Amino acid sequence: MSGETPGNGLDATTRDFANGQKVFNRYTLIKTLGRGGMGVVWLAHDDELERNVALKFLPELIVHDRAVLGDMKRETRRSLDLTHKNIVRIYDFVHSDQSGCISMEYVDGDTLSNLRADKPHKVFETHDLKDWTSQLCDALDYAHNHARIIHRDLKPANLMVNKRGDLKVSDFGISRSLSDSVSMLTMEQGRSGTLVFMSPQQLDGERGSHLDDIYSFGATAYELLTSKPPFSSGNVDRQIREKIPPSMTVRRTELEVEGEPIDETWERVVAACLAKDPARRPQSFAEIAQKLEIASPKTVRARQASEAKSTGGGLLASILALKSNPMALIGAGAAILFIAAVAVWSFGFRKPAQPASTTAPKPVAVANTETRGANELGGVMVNTSPSRATVTLGGMDAGKSPITFKGIHAGKYPLRISLDGYTPVEREIEVKAGQFVDLGTIALERVTGMAGGSRHVTEPPKVLTEPSNVLNERKDEPPPQQPAKATGQTVVPLNDFGGG
Repeated sequence: MSGETPGNGLDATTRDFANGQKVFNRYTLIKTLGRGGMGVVWLAHDDELERNVALKFLPELIVHDRAVLGDMKRETRRSLDLTHKNIVRIYDFVHSDQSGCISMEYVDGDTLSNLRADKPHKVFETHDLKDWTSQLCDALDYAHNHARIIHRDLKPANLMVNKRGDLKVSDFGISRSLSDSVSMLTMEQGRSGTLVFMSPQQLDGERGSHLDDIYSFGATAYELLTSKPPFSSGNVDRQIREKIPPSMTVRRTELEVEGEPIDETWERVVAACLAKDPARRPQSFAEIAQKLEIASPKTVRARQASEAKSTGGGLLASILALKSNPMALIGAGAAILFIAAVAVWSFGFRKPAQPASTTAPKPVAVANTETRGANELGGVMVNTSPSRATVTLGGMDAGKSPITFKGIHAGKYPLRISLDGYTPVEREIEVKAGQFVDLGTIALERVTGMAGGSRHVTEPPKVLTEPSNVLNERKDEPPPQQPAKATGQTVVPLNDFGGG
């Protein structure tokens, strides 16, 4: 990219790129996904990790200012801590002297803003939004209370739905950093977010709070249910600070929108989220979910797990009933002996002998757990920076990073990562049934030499991204036991992540 930058440089990222072009010696551009005031987004193939990603190119104005670029890079790295399944993952920040971009998870779907526009009456009904709102509340509660990150630009255009129907929150921290950086460089008034979804406190430039996200959620729900945000014309700044918006039912009438009656509970909760005083808003997204009487994804998963165990519970109850009745237990034992005798006669005298299998069982990594069900299988995804490190799981050399392990029994496993010239990483991880644990990108620390031939490590290894269900080693805990060898389900390493 070269030549003079027209205007203020915000359109520089839309030029000089083409389908099939390779950028940063790693990404092959496929097609444009979108354009906006803060740059262009491309679908690209990550040739190193062998998966499709979304590349959000930065305005040239930012790339050419080293101080601002450094701030943007730090803010983006903070987003690496977000590893929730309903939040779009940030993979990397790459730049050169002429361009820069953020590599993130590609969501094969559309935004709630576009999906609303496709509805017959241009609005959603409350029952349409229940599942997505449940996932949104879970994601924002995780971001606020675990990762300690505020979105600051929540709106329908930043809420995506993939082809499986799962909600994905995009642009966590990125839109805020871009708009702040551009505002500083162009000397424009800085506002972190999109005006019609901003809280009064954001308009006044106050320090960001999770209660700003709660206001933005209220404005977002208002638009999705009425087709317009609470304030969209006239002096929007003043209205956001001073005026109380009409109820969503009234707004639908004003806009002549046809639809089902809006549930009174949704009316009350959305109005509370739009309160001018932050203290009068719901104080968390968990509280919003509770007030809307929608089950959280965790509650749904717990209920499904409970239902799955009900079969086993019925068997246990039957066994206990037999133990309490000795005669019934004797009768049951006699029946079992009779069935066994019939089976021996049938297979021993009526079936020809089958040749024994000569295939030796494959070794498996065995979890350090007392019980595990036959179907309690999960997986682990490991990536390192730099890549091609040797990854050992459960005492087995599996291959080089990036790597995916599939078909692993639920439980705890020792993990070791080693690479010549870098400090080995050792930890214990937990695999959960039916889930893939994405360890994110683990930054390996280079070993530096010292006088006398000894070696010195500048600082301990750092994990750039790590999910909450990964168990880190602690100094006050004993080291994990090495697993015993056994036969069973094979751990299958794959040199890719299997998609996002």
